[in-house]
Amino acid sequence: MLASGNELWGMPFPGSYMKLFNATAHAVKAVDSQIKVGGPATAQLQDVKQFHDLATAGGMPFDFVSTHMYPTDPQLGKGVHWDPSGLIDHVKAARASVPDKPFYLTEYNVGCCIGYQGHDTSAAAAYAFRAVGALSGVVDILSWWCAQRLSALCPVRA
Repeated sequence: MLASGNELWGMPFPGSYMKLFNATAHAVKAVDSQIKVGGPATAQLQDVKQFHDLATAGGMPFDFVSTHMYPTDPQLGKGVHWDPSGLIDHVKAARASVPDKPFYLTEYNVGCCIGYQGHDTSAAAAYAFRAVGALSGVVDILSWWCAQRLSALCPVRA
């Protein structure tokens, strides 16, 4: 199995990631049981079901699953093989794999990464509206990634 990327600096999943998640989730809940915790915060919808199943089997407290997906991710194809419904279809399938917990798509956009040329176009706006409509009632949180604009406003100083 290949290690997937996650928001914990690419920590190996499931081993180290789940061990840290377990300790952290229990510690957070011990302080305040109302604080929501979840994961795995992976790219490309990776390991969502496995996170859910491992956390459930291990008695780890979690309130939601979270992940990211972009229509430029490799599993959606390129060029003539790219399907404009691919992101929506993949998110729906991932969501269906964990029906008993809230599902957060905490990053999506028309393309991944700072510098992607299609971000600030009318086609991007049309894509966003299409995705919002199609994923309404499927995901519990849908968050448009917009750090490109933030990076332009907050340049790194040497």
